[in-house]
Amino acid sequence: MTRETAGPMVFRPFGLTRDHMDIDFGQPCRPRLVTQLLHSCAQSLSEDDLWALTVSARIEALLHIALPHGNDRVDLPFQCPLDTCGEPMEVELSRDEILERCLRRLSEGQGEAPPGPPIRVTVNGAGYFFRKPTGKDQLKWLEASFTDEETARAAMIRTLCLDPDLPLTPACIAAVDEGMRDADPLVYFTLTVACPACEEENVSPVDLENLLIRRLQNAQKALLDTVHRLASRYHWSEAQVLDVPPHRRTYYLERIDNGE
Repeated sequence: MTRETAGPMVFRPFGLTRDHMDIDFGQPCRPRLVTQLLHSCAQSLSEDDLWALTVSARIEALLHIALPHGNDRVDLPFQCPLDTCGEPMEVELSRDEILERCLRRLSEGQGEAPPGPPIRVTVNGAGYFFRKPTGKDQLKWLEASFTDEETARAAMIRTLCLDPDLPLTPACIAAVDEGMRDADPLVYFTLTVACPACEEENVSPVDLENLLIRRLQNAQKALLDTVHRLASRYHWSEAQVLDVPPHRRTYYLERIDNGE
């Protein structure tokens, strides 16, 4: 996938240091939370750089933080949508498999994976160009006041459209929605899943961003548990525990688990 940023994105692992413990996962503004998570691990990007990244690039960055190795896997939970079934199910994918599926969707829909914005959408036979939304766009939309969903969608489309003459009819908005979904498979990630109970095959949407945030929240809880266990056993302060390199913390935890 293309990261759509001028410089390289390099991240350190999450769940090892004091600043990772300070992140509030309960805050209501998800774009701010994502920016804080990325900034806590970014080695070469400022907060302004991270806000300017496209939403898909921010999700890809979360993938690399939450799943630092290509073969690291994450469980994607589903439920059969049929009223007569409702069977819960789970699909396990690695980071590389998720990115490969997105590239394949781009290739199937457009002949090749584009290097980035703009996105071309055909409306009533005419082509219009759009840029992909950024974290800054998300924040601005959340802080704005819209009377209803249709007004909000129209305002978002107008923000991203590079052509001021776009006719914002219901048919146009639907065409733009479909075009943006096809061009942004990380943001609009879907999986075709066959239910093991009724064998019905369904296309299921996956909120990758939320899934990765929950995984990082679990990593934070694991770090807090580590501090608690080592502080309780060795009577170290929080700062002293965090001064111990992660590989040595693991060693001490193994000794505790072995009853030594």
